[in-house]
Amino acid sequence: MATLGILHGANDLLIYRRATQQNVSALLFIVFYVLFACVIGVVVYLEPVLGINLFVLLSAFHFGEEHFSWWKEQKNVAFIFWCFFYGLSVFSLLFLTHLSTLEQFLEASNYAPGVLTWSTFFMIPIVVVQVVLGLAHLFLGKVNLLQFLFLELSLVLLYFVFQQLDLFSAFAFYFVLWHSIPSIFSQIKILGLSGWKGFIAYSKHAMPFYLTSILGLFILYYFIGIALLSLTTIVLLGAMTTIPHVILFAYLKVTVQPKN
Repeated sequence: MATLGILHGANDLLIYRRATQQNVSALLFIVFYVLFACVIGVVVYLEPVLGINLFVLLSAFHFGEEHFSWWKEQKNVAFIFWCFFYGLSVFSLLFLTHLSTLEQFLEASNYAPGVLTWSTFFMIPIVVVQVVLGLAHLFLGKVNLLQFLFLELSLVLLYFVFQQLDLFSAFAFYFVLWHSIPSIFSQIKILGLSGWKGFIAYSKHAMPFYLTSILGLFILYYFIGIALLSLTTIVLLGAMTTIPHVILFAYLKVTVQPKN
């Protein structure tokens, strides 16, 4: 997660500039980005229940949208809901397969154990709604049968993979292989790059932000030590880094048609 996971979010400034065709000031962009991250951090710190659910719900849309972006570019409400419930299905399956472990972490990190109880009670409805939305798109000719089956069988495969791994390994497996790598490919396409040379160019642009992020993690570890790996800190840092990234890409997806 500290390699491709961080790398996939390190080119947000370049993506924004290319997608909007605006040469926005790097300093201005970074200041607003960091300020927004700090606001998110304060919210999560003061209201952890709100923060952790906000983190999951926003990430659900972002993760679900990434599953679809490589073959489908739509902005209608039904498609957005399908993306959201697909990503939420992934989280529900992850939580369901590690519920006892998650409850222990929540208790040890001063979170109420029931903060994610919706993942248990609503897991089946969430998956059912996702399937119904998928079938509706299939019958309306918005997706073909192969695409529909691929998406649904991916959930089945993830469920069995999640069962074989511990909570953090399962999330890392999904986050890197199912989200970060496809996201990097999508971003390379948005930037008008391709192939191995495109990845090298993408990485060079991202490197200053990537190295800054890694340095920041080392500094945090120096000051707080093993507490960096507590669920409270992970959720806090995850929300501060993920939510601005999610909001940015949601904005670009809804308001801007990327130009290759």
